[in-house]
Amino acid sequence: MEAGPLTMRDIAMHYARAEGAGRIQVLDGIGLTLLPGELLCVAGRSGAGKTTLLNIAAGLLRPSSGSVLWRGRDPFSLSLNEQAAARRELLGIVFQGGGLIGSLTAAENAALPGLRPGAVVRPRERVAEVLASVGLSHRASHFPSRLSGGEQQRLALARALYAEPDVLIVDEPTANLDRRTADSIGDLLRGLCGERRSVLVASHDPGMFERADRVLRLEELG
Repeated sequence: MEAGPLTMRDIAMHYARAEGAGRIQVLDGIGLTLLPGELLCVAGRSGAGKTTLLNIAAGLLRPSSGSVLWRGRDPFSLSLNEQAAARRELLGIVFQGGGLIGSLTAAENAALPGLRPGAVVRPRERVAEVLASVGLSHRASHFPSRLSGGEQQRLALARALYAEPDVLIVDEPTANLDRRTADSIGDLLRGLCGERRSVLVASHDPGMFERADRVLRLEELG
């Protein structure tokens, strides 16, 4: 049987206190298995470790203990180049705030993954496809400053979709959005799940919980 796209086992994360006495425990004993086609929501108050967990899932932060598997492979056992290549193949990541480049148009922002070293060269039509998939075809030539908050979030998703990833990792996609716009983003994420693609999203939005197949709730450890 083929390994699932993402598995995390017994994840713990702690940091040494600045004053040198003891440590701050952020995550302790967290596990999850992301299933194909699933929308899995990581819930919790600010400070509960949602973003930390997503960064570990994306291979951007090594946990203090526990394991991460991308289709059965441990990303932290790979060289940096191998890990980057595996990440490009499997994951599309949307950081909190979107991370758009203000000097580039929507189309140019969406095409950025194709410019990375080692990226698969895709036809020019791919940009039009991903913009259409998030309802932004009419905004292709607009700069991020000309887009609404919801449109900026959709553009960040379009960029993450460019390389056709099996897993989308999305951090707080509805933060600072009005209810109607937040619901449209939630519906979009729900619709992006399919037979092959799964979505792992961190959120404190009840509307996102309603759209999720499962909700993993993190407790603040203090």
